[in-house]
Amino acid sequence: MSGDSSAYAIEREYEDIAAVVSAAGRRPSLLGHSFGAICAIEAALRTSVPHLILYEPPLPVGGPVAGAGLAEYRAAVATNHLDEALEIGLTRFVGLSARQVAELHGTPIWSRFRTLAPTWTREIEASDGLSSDVHRYSTLISRVLLVTGSESAEYPLKDATAALSQILPHLQLSKLAGQGHTAHRLAPQLVAETVAAFLGQ
Repeated sequence: MSGDSSAYAIEREYEDIAAVVSAAGRRPSLLGHSFGAICAIEAALRTSVPHLILYEPPLPVGGPVAGAGLAEYRAAVATNHLDEALEIGLTRFVGLSARQVAELHGTPIWSRFRTLAPTWTREIEASDGLSSDVHRYSTLISRVLLVTGSESAEYPLKDATAALSQILPHLQLSKLAGQGHTAHRLAPQLVAETVAAFLGQ
């Protein structure tokens, strides 16, 4: 709801989150999903976050997330073929199957995704510009809940999750059985219970 701008830098995302965390009080909890999880973990390097919940940050540990698919996605957005762009992005960037994309297409979520499709271009570009080395996160002092779906794509979701699970010092890993990258929308009660259990420890 903040509007858009041609000028974009992922560092502003980190700074915005850090500002909100600072205003939230003495012991805030921060949760991020997908690109939001990338922004959350980077913000946690810059400000104190006692509890950090990360749901499958697609860090480019195995190479660029978009790669050659980004040009195709950008072209579809530029010609206002947003449904086509989403199909490209969800299959090429997120690793959803054609069946999973079709299931999403039939839900109210799709119209929300469609509205946000143009901004995904810059986010993917920013993600692909990050280092593939996750060892910079080994200095995090936050207690971290790393959430992943059993049905999520190996690349770029499970591989990034696995890489983080090897280096985060205060980690709890939670695998959501039968779920993929969108459990927060398709199984919100399960995700809420998982997060609540972690925060209640």
